[in-house]
Amino acid sequence: ETRTIPKIDHLACFLPGALALDVMHGVRPLQGLADLVIGNSVRIADDAISILAACRRAGLPIGKDHARTMALGMTVQVLRKDMRDGTVLVSAPDVSKVWLPFEAL
Repeated sequence: ETRTIPKIDHLACFLPGALALDVMHGVRPLQGLADLVIGNSVRIADDAISILAACRRAGLPIGKDHARTMALGMTVQVLRKDMRDGTVLVSAPDVSKVWLPFEAL
């Protein structure tokens, strides 16, 4: 016979659900490119200087820097990821599709 305590039974699924929401909604910091799931949403950081410097280190050309700066602070959808150079293609609402270094997320 399983004995339950009515006051806390409802908490049995709280922690796994909270952890899932953290990952899905970007609340928990991403540890690496492998954490990103194609199709999920992530938030772009809002520090333009750091992000553009990271773009140069990753070898991303300056041609899309205007779109990158327009997407600062936005929640975007992950479209592709390139494990070779650590970059991510994202779709930003009303901006465009743009490659960013992982550090930008």
